[in-house]
Amino acid sequence: MTRRRRPLALLLALGALVVLGLVATSALASRAATDQEAAAVAAAAHSDVQCVTVRISTKDESYAELYSAQNPDCTDADGAAVFHNAGGVWKSVYENSGQEGCPRELPQAVAIDFKICSAPSRKVYVARDGRLVYKPKTLPNGAHSGFIGMRWTGWNTATAVGRGTMDYQDAYEKFQVKVRVTLTSRKVCGSKRTYQHMHVTLLGGTASQRKIFGGNFNRLGCGYDE
Repeated sequence: MTRRRRPLALLLALGALVVLGLVATSALASRAATDQEAAAVAAAAHSDVQCVTVRISTKDESYAELYSAQNPDCTDADGAAVFHNAGGVWKSVYENSGQEGCPRELPQAVAIDFKICSAPSRKVYVARDGRLVYKPKTLPNGAHSGFIGMRWTGWNTATAVGRGTMDYQDAYEKFQVKVRVTLTSRKVCGSKRTYQHMHVTLLGGTASQRKIFGGNFNRLGCGYDE
């Protein structure tokens, strides 16, 4: 008997389904609490175990998240709370009230496990006009100037250096001059890593221009979208 071979496309499709299944399984990293764990955490929260859902972190099983079970016979509570088991005693260590970013009260892996926050982005961004952008070709610099034609090196590392042109114009003066912009001090804004400090060095221009505009140090912040 001749053995029929499965079409390559079918095999690839089956393989893709397996991968998707693994991804979906790993995405739900925390696990349901056992009856004993749920009862202990509910007691620590002074809640009826029938009124709450308890999940245990698989990153560190000494952490549990408690939230409403949406039981119609119970009074719902807003948000969720995280408990930590230290020495056999569950104690509340964090209440999730919708704040942005990973809370300092929890290990980052645990906070991500409970979907309180997301893992920080691999890419690094910078604030521009109220938004976070990646490797921008232009950047504002106060009310009368901006940087154009920026080319960056070292982006995503601790120090990004850009070279371009500063375009300046006010009621009395107008000029363009080559500039070097150094971005440092990475911080997580929401789920995006961002540069927080900007140092400006003029590479040309007059002595007075370099004195006024060179060496400027700016704090950039997180923008408005995080």
